[in-house]
Amino acid sequence: MPTRGARPELTVTKHQLRDWIESRLATLGQQFDDKAPAIQINRTLKTVEMPPLPDAPGEFNLIGTVRDVDLHFDSGAFVVVTGVGILCGYDESVYAYEWRNGRWERLWESEQNDDTPEKTYKPRSIDSVYVWAGSIDSGHLVREVVRNYSIRGDHIQRVDPVALSPRDFVDEWLVRPWTGSAAWSGAAGLEEWHKKMHADWVAGDFDYPASMHCQTPDLWQVGFTPADEKKNFEPKPEVYFLVRWRPPYHFTMVGAADKPRADSNQPDPEADEWRTLFSNQEWRQ
Repeated sequence: MPTRGARPELTVTKHQLRDWIESRLATLGQQFDDKAPAIQINRTLKTVEMPPLPDAPGEFNLIGTVRDVDLHFDSGAFVVVTGVGILCGYDESVYAYEWRNGRWERLWESEQNDDTPEKTYKPRSIDSVYVWAGSIDSGHLVREVVRNYSIRGDHIQRVDPVALSPRDFVDEWLVRPWTGSAAWSGAAGLEEWHKKMHADWVAGDFDYPASMHCQTPDLWQVGFTPADEKKNFEPKPEVYFLVRWRPPYHFTMVGAADKPRADSNQPDPEADEWRTLFSNQEWRQ
């Protein structure tokens, strides 16, 4: 089977799965814990099966099955990643939704629907969802957001990289719930700092350059002045985050303080330059 069991019906199945998930989203408000609908949706999917095709070994034949759906918030958008079974794997699709007019509306999608021609069909495995999102820094407006996942069987876990610069890592660490940021934290006391600064809407200004290289080779300090939204966005006292950066893009929050470190005296504007995980950058020319 050159198309690994994919047929025109595969696209129909993808859309039926997508539409069914959207019917579940229609019952949700703007604010909710993304883990709850994911558990409910995947629990229901496990009760639905189709018999495998008779012309393929059962252990490799995933036709008629779907893998666990991944649902998560991504800086204001709601992202859904699905996988429909083929031979020896899953063909995955991704959809993004935005809250509009009192409901979640699809604003973007990416599917592989060339499921008939033998020479063009290439099932996809989605490891990363790469988007631009609003930054908490009023001087930058947008930043790169990296969503990279490890998929092992039915288990989906977000893994490095979560950002491509120390400044963007601090941005991501502050806006994510502590359940996510805790995995990127490596020191005691950080949960209290996170509780103090995390909110539904975080705003302020990073220093320039935001990242200062410390004398310890793998440490950078990032200065951030939060804005007080209850007092006409007046600046609050500056906070200094200590970030460990190990190549290529493994970041860990290892400290936060209201005073800068004495050894963070090497301005490093290159640390926060624009970069990408994608090799093809012709679109920027």
